[in-house]
Amino acid sequence: MIYSTRRLTVADGRRLTEIRAAAELVEPTDEIYDLDDVIEELAEDGVNLPAARVAIDHEVDHRAVMVACGMLMISPVTDKWRGPPRRRRSDTSASWIVGIGCRLNPHSAVSGIGFGGGWLASNESFADHWGSVAMDRQRWENGVTRTRAFLPGLSFVAQTCEATPQIVGFCLNDEYEAETRAHGFATGWISRLEVTRSGRGKGVASALLLTSLGAFQRAGYRDCALMVDADSPTGPGRIYQRVGSTIVDRNTTYLRELPPAR
Repeated sequence: MIYSTRRLTVADGRRLTEIRAAAELVEPTDEIYDLDDVIEELAEDGVNLPAARVAIDHEVDHRAVMVACGMLMISPVTDKWRGPPRRRRSDTSASWIVGIGCRLNPHSAVSGIGFGGGWLASNESFADHWGSVAMDRQRWENGVTRTRAFLPGLSFVAQTCEATPQIVGFCLNDEYEAETRAHGFATGWISRLEVTRSGRGKGVASALLLTSLGAFQRAGYRDCALMVDADSPTGPGRIYQRVGSTIVDRNTTYLRELPPAR
């Protein structure tokens, strides 16, 4: 058998969709993507380095057919992961409100309740989260708030009750159309439930989660799902279990430190 490697491009989207569908039949992950999802992922900033996207072709009847590929996400802000957890006592005096968000002009600042500038709060929220890296605004918009799956009308922000409100948390929610078609019902995904250090210990996360669950239920969603780091220092697993969520699958991340290139 003859195999060759090359750079993976957006033009490989249809074949990559087929490979993922075939792999799902053999080793189910309950992650279903259609062509538009895959093209969106391939075009996202952070995977545009030649060495970060590799396709493996197999020659069949003198024609190269892609049989496997690999993609590496690299933050354009920094290539360093977060350091060890940092803890400090939070101020419990501030009050806050939860409200529905709206899709803002991508070039505007946060005005009232919205998601346009939420990457700053996200970077702070995940500063002590294992494996996270800071995002700039473009990466935030392309990978979070401007994706096909994002549900701005079913996502929520918590902000302080001040003359100049500050975001202290948000719950961004998604629905994947390909998954809905395949299952015959809609599942609401808790994509990002994040609370800044100043907002922790006040019930912000629970309020955002319960608000989202109620919104999904009223909108006719049958299930609500999420993925969470079980070893996170903020203990998010306990929050989800308190509202009745159960663990249906577990994944393990393997890490290997690579030596400097020669």
